Amino acid sequence: MESIIESLEKFGLTRYEAKAYIGMTNLISGKAEEIARASEIPRSKIYNTLKQLDKKGFITITHTRPLEYHVVPPSEIFKNKKDELIKELESSQEKLDEIYNDNISEIQAPVWLIKTSENIINKEIEIIKRARKSINMRIGFLLEGEGEALIKAFKELPRGVPIK
Repeated sequence: MESIIESLEKFGLTRYEAKAYIGMTNLISGKAEEIARASEIPRSKIYNTLKQLDKKGFITITHTRPLEYHVVPPSEIFKNKKDELIKELESSQEKLDEIYNDNISEIQAPVWLIKTSENIINKEIEIIKRARKSINMRIGFLLEGEGEALIKAFKELPRGVPIK
């Protein structure tokens, strides 16, 4: 139970909100008093807790007298939260890559100590992806999988970047 609460807290829920949501998954729907009992949350805290869960999309409220609360299925919640997180991470990565790529050309070319064929190929691909003006390469022997990786990276370059 504690691990579920911690997972829900990672989604931005408070401890009471996490406990209320867990209680709601047992009840499916109910009134505030029932949810407070099932969740072991003080009645004085349950109304605000449920209001916040509604705002965050974890439950819905039917405006009857008394109010009735309905749980949003966990599979729907987790799918939406995963999608939001992935979009946020991809956006951050794009912005950081842009900053990095804009500034990398302004520093002196670094010297790298790279171990393993996979890391060598990954560094080549990284350099190719940063190219904006042209690419000049001399290729002697190829490592296993290097040719395919280079061709794929070349195809993903923006139009107009000459390759020699």
